[in-house]
Amino acid sequence: MATFRFRAQAALDLRRRQDEDARRQLAEAERIVREGEFAVEEAVAAVHDAIRRAGECASDVTLFTWHRNWITSRQHHAEDHRVRLDARRAEAAKAATKAQAARRQLRTLERLQDRAMRAFLDAERRDQQKALDALGTMQFALRRIREEERL
Repeated sequence: MATFRFRAQAALDLRRRQDEDARRQLAEAERIVREGEFAVEEAVAAVHDAIRRAGECASDVTLFTWHRNWITSRQHHAEDHRVRLDARRAEAAKAATKAQAARRQLRTLERLQDRAMRAFLDAERRDQQKALDALGTMQFALRRIREEERL
């Protein structure tokens, strides 16, 4: 019995590595997005904390002015985190698109391999059936010859 050998095995291996790399990059991009979301949440919490503290010192004008400027800087800081988060989400979307494309290319070659394997197995079954048919024919002919010799 012959062994199955997929001609495009090297390409399939390459596609598998590309798929794994794309999935790793996607996971990393998603992790970075989660970190960005956490940073935005922290920055927004810092703004709310600054507003709360400013309310506590409303009687002192100098301190209140300092807190107002501090609040403004915290708001800018939060906005910077939001902008970075949007960029990270765009990168994650690109990574997701790359991962989908890599998966599609991999699946294409895997389906080709499956079809080639089925064709190989069908050919093997046909060859085995031909051998069994030939054996049956020889046995039948041999019985006929022996019957004729007895007569």
